[in-house]
Amino acid sequence: MAKGHLLTLTHRPTEMAVQVFDDQGRLLCRVERVLERNPSDADPFVLQADEALSSTITLMESALRRASVAAEDLAGIGFCVSCHAMVLWNQVSGAPLLTIDTPSHWSHLGPCDAAAYLRVAVAAAMREPGAPGRAEDLRVGGMDSWLLSSLTQGESSYIGQGHDFSLYAFAADGQINSDFVALCQLSACSLPALMAAQGMPRLSAIYLDGARPRVCALTYVQTASLIGTGLESPGRGAFVTYDREGAVALSVGERKTSLTDLDGVRLLGYRPLPSMAAPGVLALMGRFTTPQLIASWLDVQVVMSPQVAAVAVELGQTGPLVLPADPWLPGQAAVFGIVPGTTPEILYAAALRSMAFSVREILEQAEAITGNGVDILYTDVVGYGIPSLFSFQAGLCRCPVLASTGDSSALGAAAVTGLAAGLWSRQTAAAMLEEQYSMRRYDVPQIDESVHEQYFQWKEIKAQLAQLNLVPGVGTGIPV
Repeated sequence: MAKGHLLTLTHRPTEMAVQVFDDQGRLLCRVERVLERNPSDADPFVLQADEALSSTITLMESALRRASVAAEDLAGIGFCVSCHAMVLWNQVSGAPLLTIDTPSHWSHLGPCDAAAYLRVAVAAAMREPGAPGRAEDLRVGGMDSWLLSSLTQGESSYIGQGHDFSLYAFAADGQINSDFVALCQLSACSLPALMAAQGMPRLSAIYLDGARPRVCALTYVQTASLIGTGLESPGRGAFVTYDREGAVALSVGERKTSLTDLDGVRLLGYRPLPSMAAPGVLALMGRFTTPQLIASWLDVQVVMSPQVAAVAVELGQTGPLVLPADPWLPGQAAVFGIVPGTTPEILYAAALRSMAFSVREILEQAEAITGNGVDILYTDVVGYGIPSLFSFQAGLCRCPVLASTGDSSALGAAAVTGLAAGLWSRQTAAAMLEEQYSMRRYDVPQIDESVHEQYFQWKEIKAQLAQLNLVPGVGTGIPV
């Protein structure tokens, strides 16, 4: 049997999944573990570090058995993780010490506050049994960083998690100094570049029957999805996810402003995107959080309600407006326009509508920065991705939406791994994506002009809140 199979690991906040692809990019099998959580709990269940590692190994072994593929036949492993967990571990022994759910307001912390938060976490880890004797031997990273370091037995301990942080060493005295603060700053360009085969770490021989396939790491699920949907091909498109992270990414073939100009835009972050189509392809990313908090709060009631069909009706109608109470307090929300007849379904639709408003706003800003318009929206059928939301988004942004029918993050990870391991050429990978990936198209519907008017009203109120720094529960703000 030719050594040409690929295995991908996708770790989202609510599931872990392993997929096995053959040398033609065909999916042979998929195994997963759903991370259960209490329906009343708005936060996703977070696996402890050792349990995440055990689950990863178990899923990989199970997937290979089901696909009838031997471990030594793997050309590479695509590694794609996006979960809100911070792990602190002993780099010398490899033992995990603490697993902490990354605070939802992390991206809003300044360098000093981030450093202070991490200093408390470090102090707690250093008190744990098995802690290293020196702070320099303590490592901190996302769940992706921990898994990569463990699976490669310390061969690679760096992996940037774009939506969280890149921090893996601490000052010996635990004090916040200028160097320590610099380490704690959010990394704007932390996505690892597409690695050459010789530069890829290898899986430790103690896993998978002694095989040591190369590991290619994509640490951001949305970026892998961008690749999986073929967004890297020439064209003007954007990828949006309506999950708990609320990421919006715009693929840009040309940048007309400097990086400094990009960094000056609050809602947009910048990071390089590995490209199969042409060098120099960039990705602009922004995110929205408050609507997901409300939608998650109402999710069980609405999904289980026999009136859930009302969501599709209410989505395109005017109604309550959901906004952040304070742009620097993402855990707080203000809801405007609640009346005695407002039902959970109507409020749920308002939260989804606010997500769509956020997407349009981010796309407008990205278009203004880059000088490139958006012709089409791509999305994954995950999280709050429901047909009524897709159709509404198409009408609001006046461009069609293509929704995936499979796991685009797994396919994207497989494509990049096949390239990095030398299994495929760029042309082969691009052809594989086009052949294997299927989409459902939502054309631009006719929506009432009042919806566009409400969008502008939403933007105006949002701008006023940003200026007034409105405190939740004061004035017209209703905390949720």
